[in-house]
Amino acid sequence: AVLTNTDWPAVLAEFTGEIGQVPPMYSAKKVAGKKLYEHARRGEDVVREPVIVTVKSIQLVNSALPSLHSALRTLRVACSAGTYIRVLAQDIGRALGIGAHLAELRRRRAGRFDLGADGSVMASGLTMRTLPAAKSTKGCVWRRCDFSAGPGRTHGGSAGNLE
Repeated sequence: AVLTNTDWPAVLAEFTGEIGQVPPMYSAKKVAGKKLYEHARRGEDVVREPVIVTVKSIQLVNSALPSLHSALRTLRVACSAGTYIRVLAQDIGRALGIGAHLAELRRRRAGRFDLGADGSVMASGLTMRTLPAAKSTKGCVWRRCDFSAGPGRTHGGSAGNLE
């Protein structure tokens, strides 16, 4: 009942803009010269200071109810580098008064690279051009190799004499 009566735009608005996030213990963030996950693996609990990150937008994309006892919500987040999405999910769940975790995480964009709806990778502001083979291999030294001596030459072994 909590999720069906939730004012999602109001809840998600609390997590947009500049927010403080406490890095999770299992992260590569360094504290005292060591990565947090190294401390965590040794069973050490380290005081972690909140890091300011920017969440540009959060959208509720859809909500599906896979069973009567659980609810799945899909969110689309645009954020700055260094944002911990798993922590964001936990914080949203805490704000709702329930537990929350990620069932799936898909990075759709990194820098100027974008994952299209069909799974293709697109790059904004990137110009690509092809070169004829003769130009692209100009200056390369070509050698002929005899691979008839067995698999040792094709699986990390010595190439032997090159012509």
